[in-house]
Amino acid sequence: MLSFSNLHVTHGSRNLFRNLNLGLQIGELTCLTGPNGSGKTALLSCLVAACERRGLDYYLVRQHETDELLSGSPGQERADRIFRAIRELPHRSLLLLDEPSNHLDRRAFDRMCSLVLAQNQYLLIVTHDRRLLRLADRILHLEAGRLDEYGGNLHVYLEQRQREGEARNREWKGMQRQVRATERQLQIGRERQKKRRQKAEAGNRTQKNPAALVNFQRNRADRTDARLENAYNRQIAGLQRDRAVLQNRRIANGVKFRLPSIVSSRLPAQILSLASVNVHYAGVPLWPKAISVGVYSHQRWALMGANGSGKTTLLQLMAGLREPDCGTTWSALRKPVLVSQTRLNDLDDLSIRDYILNRAGHLDHRALGKIMHDAGLIAVSAQTGLNKCSGGERIRLDLMLAMQTSADMLLLDEPTNDMDAVARSELAAMLRASPIPWICVSHDEEFLEEIGVTDWLNLDARS
Repeated sequence: MLSFSNLHVTHGSRNLFRNLNLGLQIGELTCLTGPNGSGKTALLSCLVAACERRGLDYYLVRQHETDELLSGSPGQERADRIFRAIRELPHRSLLLLDEPSNHLDRRAFDRMCSLVLAQNQYLLIVTHDRRLLRLADRILHLEAGRLDEYGGNLHVYLEQRQREGEARNREWKGMQRQVRATERQLQIGRERQKKRRQKAEAGNRTQKNPAALVNFQRNRADRTDARLENAYNRQIAGLQRDRAVLQNRRIANGVKFRLPSIVSSRLPAQILSLASVNVHYAGVPLWPKAISVGVYSHQRWALMGANGSGKTTLLQLMAGLREPDCGTTWSALRKPVLVSQTRLNDLDDLSIRDYILNRAGHLDHRALGKIMHDAGLIAVSAQTGLNKCSGGERIRLDLMLAMQTSADMLLLDEPTNDMDAVARSELAAMLRASPIPWICVSHDEEFLEEIGVTDWLNLDARS
C-alpha cells in the first residue's frame, strides 16, 4: 500500500482540510469525488508535493492543462496525454488524473477506461463522472474537510451516502430538540430562582431581618443565579457547536447552487439559420460537407460528435462570435449567451468581482454578494482570482451570470465538465423548464437524456 498521512492545505485564512490520511492499493481504481470547491485538486497537489519529498515516481494530468487550447480539440489533446502517461509510467508509480473524462468522446473514453483498468500502478482519479464512478473499486468523498471512504462503486457509494444523510438528519432533529429542551430548563431555572428570591425578600420584610443578613442572602442568590446561568449557557454553547459541526456534514446542506428561473423572451418562429457554412484551417475545410441548419424558438438542441469534429466552432458561429469562411449566417437573436469552460480559462487573471462586473455591469455590494452566494461561492472573497476557483465553481458562476443578462438563447459547451452532482441536477432541472431555446454540446449521454432535448445534430453522421 502507498500511504500518505497528515495531509493539509490552507486556502487564505481557511483550512480546506488538515490531518487527512490516504492509502492506495496497486492495481485498484480509486476515485475521489465531492462538492465543487471542497479541495480535490488541492489534495492532488498535496500528494504531488509528498511524492517529490519522498522521491516517488508520479504523473499528474491536471484539470486545465488542455482546456486552454483555442484551436484543435481539447478532448484529443487530453486523451493523448492520458494514454501516454498510462503507457510510459514505470511499474508501481502513482498516476493522478484530474477530471480525465472531460471533453472525451465515447471512443476516447472507452479506450481510457480499458487502459486504466489494465494498469498496474497506484491510481487516483478525481471525477464526478458517473461512468467512471461505476467502475471504481473504492470511492473517496471529500467535503467540509473530511475524507470519507466507501469500499465499492457508485451503487455502494450512493446507498451508503443516503443512509448517512438520513442518519445525520435524524441526529440533527434530535440535536434541535435537545437545544430547545435545555433552553426550556434554563428558563424554568430562572423562574424558580426568581420565586425563591421574591419569597426570601418577603420573609425578610416580615421578620425585619438585619441588613447584613439580607445582603448576605441576596449575594448568595446572585451567585446561585450566575452559576446556574453559566452552567446552562455552557451546555447550550456546546450543543450549538455540535449542531454547527453536524450541519456542515449534513448531505442535505450540500445544496448550495440554485439557478434562478429563466425569463421568457418574445422570439419569432425561426431564430437562427446557417446556410452552407464552413471554416477553414490552413486552407482545409473543417467539415467535409458544409453545414446548413435552421433553429426555431421551440427547439432544444443537442450537438454531438467526436473530438475534433468542430462542435465548439459551430457553437461560436451560432453565437456570432466568429464568421464562417464560406456560407452565410442569419440570426434574430438579440442576446445569445455562450457558456464555455474554455472561454473562462482565458480570463484567469480577473478577480471574481471584476469578472461579474464585466458581465453584469454596475452592481452594488449586496447584488454582487447575492450572485456569488447563489453560485455557491460562499467561502471565498470577491477579490479571489478566477484561477483560484475550481472548474465547477467557474462554470456555475458563468451560468448564474447568463441568467442575469436577459439571454434569449443559451449555447452550452460541455457544461457538466467539473460539475458536482448537486450542480448537475440543478442545471438539468433549469434546462428542462427553460422557456428560451438552447443548444447543448455534451458527451454526457445520461445528461442529454435528462434535459428534454427535442432535436439532435451529430457531426459524425455528416462526415
